[in-house]
Amino acid sequence: QLQAAQHSRLPNKWAILLGIVGPGLVLGIQANRIAMLSLQLGDRLASSDCRTFPLKYDLERERQAAATFRNSCPAMAYAVQDCPGYSEEASQHPSCNFLWFLETKYECSGWCDVQNPLWQAGDASGDSCSRAVAIAMTSRIRHNANQIMVYCLFVVSLSVIVLVMLGPSLRT
Repeated sequence: QLQAAQHSRLPNKWAILLGIVGPGLVLGIQANRIAMLSLQLGDRLASSDCRTFPLKYDLERERQAAATFRNSCPAMAYAVQDCPGYSEEASQHPSCNFLWFLETKYECSGWCDVQNPLWQAGDASGDSCSRAVAIAMTSRIRHNANQIMVYCLFVVSLSVIVLVMLGPSLRT
């Protein structure tokens, strides 16, 4: 009976293998999915056609609503957020904050096409904001996901090598 109690206290090699290799595989698979999704979304956002991708078209309509609001604003306003009633207008169009962020962070203007900026002073320059997001998706996000996949591959490979080398000592 003492032997049976000692035998049940030994670590299960399958539980160890699953506990070490499993999380690395799951994280690697998820990183691969993110890389593929960022590539797909980047391609769709970079497309010149705005109507075939509903999310892109919805953001264009939101930007058009902000442009219409800006055109009804007094000429003294520096940018659309300086117009009286902007906070109420922005609450009806929640994507305005995202578009504002894009214009200031990526120095883009317009969504589907390059247009004059709404949230900053000046003339149109650079890319449309959908193009700027496409570049971020296909370069930065995909790059980070690929780094995670390589890291996971390294960790899983190293774990398997260590488990194979320690196999005989784990069996005793």
